[in-house]
Amino acid sequence: MRGGLFYCTCLRPVFILAAVFLCPSVAKSAPLKLDQNFQSENLRPYCEALIRTGVRKEEPAHSVNEIRGGEGWRACRDISLSRGYAQDVVWIRATLQNDTGKNTTYYLESTPTWISKVTVYQFGSDGRLVFKRDYGADLPFYDRDFAVPPVYAALTLESGRKNVIYVRLQSEGSLPVNLVLHSRKSFEKDRTFWSTFNGIILGGVLLLVLYNLGIFWSLRDWDYLVYVIFTLWAAIFLGSVYGYSFQFFWPESPDMHLRITWVAVSLGSATIYLFVRQFLNLKTYMPRTALVFLGLFYVAVLTGILSWPLAHNPLLQKVSNGMGVAATALVLSVSIYGVLRRLPGARVFLAALFFLLLSLMSIGLMNRGLFEFSEGVHRASGVALMMNLSLLSFALAAKIRAIHREKERAESRARKILEASRDDLERRVARRTAELEQARQTAEYLASIDVLTGIKNRRALIDLGRVLLERSSEANTPLSAILMDLDHFKEINDSHGHGVGDTVLEAVGELLTELVEGHDVVGRLGGEEFLIIRANGTEIVAARFAEQVRRQIEMLNIPLERGGLMVTASFGVSEWIEGQSLEELIECADRALYCAKDRGRNRVVKFSEIRE
Repeated sequence: MRGGLFYCTCLRPVFILAAVFLCPSVAKSAPLKLDQNFQSENLRPYCEALIRTGVRKEEPAHSVNEIRGGEGWRACRDISLSRGYAQDVVWIRATLQNDTGKNTTYYLESTPTWISKVTVYQFGSDGRLVFKRDYGADLPFYDRDFAVPPVYAALTLESGRKNVIYVRLQSEGSLPVNLVLHSRKSFEKDRTFWSTFNGIILGGVLLLVLYNLGIFWSLRDWDYLVYVIFTLWAAIFLGSVYGYSFQFFWPESPDMHLRITWVAVSLGSATIYLFVRQFLNLKTYMPRTALVFLGLFYVAVLTGILSWPLAHNPLLQKVSNGMGVAATALVLSVSIYGVLRRLPGARVFLAALFFLLLSLMSIGLMNRGLFEFSEGVHRASGVALMMNLSLLSFALAAKIRAIHREKERAESRARKILEASRDDLERRVARRTAELEQARQTAEYLASIDVLTGIKNRRALIDLGRVLLERSSEANTPLSAILMDLDHFKEINDSHGHGVGDTVLEAVGELLTELVEGHDVVGRLGGEEFLIIRANGTEIVAARFAEQVRRQIEMLNIPLERGGLMVTASFGVSEWIEGQSLEELIECADRALYCAKDRGRNRVVKFSEIRE
């Protein structure tokens, strides 16, 4: 009596738990009952699975009858159906009971769309095979029953009887398993959804491409061209994930679809690196990170090139998938740093990358089998990528607006300076009539000076040059012009910013003020171009002086946050000839200057040398 009580209360529950955990294959899934109100149902709670591990390439041609009678079947709800990139073949078995009172056709959906081969078997209540059909991305697209990216198999179920279906799945890439049974009404709604969803995604991407391509054409801003390249990649990537590139571009070439998919994944990482490097101007603000991104860009491009011949290689597939996830995480961290540095457009850019991270990591982690395939997450990843593209477009616009605002602030500061000078002059005139002449002379002096460099501006320089030319003509004395242009000044502005460019101009202006003496005149013609007019100086004397100036400029060291900046200049020298106008004299010097640039820059060239 005591032994029986001990068995019932203590040992029997232990034996039951051991049977559940140590022998899961004995668990059978209940049949899915289909009545008049049935719409759709995922088969996971109702199916059993047989995982043939590591036999994708070597599995013999087992008959379905051998599989039916085999051991190892387990309830789908107890195991993971996302197999990652393993060399597995997955068999799914489900029992369907039609309680509608008549033979009814249902539609079995298999997603995602990149599964290489999906074979569907249907057995009637008497055990006879009544349906067998091959589907999947390994077959031409229009060989399937319905011309939509997901696989749909039409199954007619006998009324009042149990019908057993077997589905064999294998993939050249990742193998997430998701089977859903639809009624005809649900099937039509689902098929319409996929067509509409793909149309919206593809149409949205194409609109973004055309819109930003037009902006690039009008602004010639390379950020927009890189964005267009990134958006085109997104179109190819989404087309591969959702299957519409297979449907519309190469429906008769399944192998092409597989290769393009993995090339798109690798080149996607490359375009992400390129776009972030260009958009955040890493070459200026984070030069070391810019070099790292450039190296990663070339690695991703190389992986994309290798993806074409090695598209069937599981190792390359894992590397390509991992690169996409890693690229997004790395770029996200750099963008956070850009926000902290308050770079133009960095905040919107960071928000956009958050959606890109959601999209790529959700797809990447599902593909690697780290969590089960979800239709909602699968569709949401495309929406997240579209949000990313839209926000990136806004980020570009925000960057342009920030640059324009900075320009407006600079112009406002210049206007305030001029207005302050004018107001001060008016106050002086109103307060002291006796100093009117002095105030007038001061205003004229300010009007003749280049504000940035402190030397004569173009108008004053030309006026004084004509006076010197007239005096030289009357006294029959020589007169020479030295035209100077700073080398690679645009690259200085682009690489270090306009603030550093202004510092260079100020330093050169101070140097020229110190070197030019007597009756000679120096001024800024515009941009990085300066003109020196030498009175009583021949071309040879002027060339010597130009060489002295060139050496002094070469010795300048413009301080930067990290190190210093070296500056060089090219010179053209010409001597006035009887009958020449000032404009003709400057034109001769300009021709000599262009010759100096053609000869390698940072040198002095006399006009007499090229005239001979």
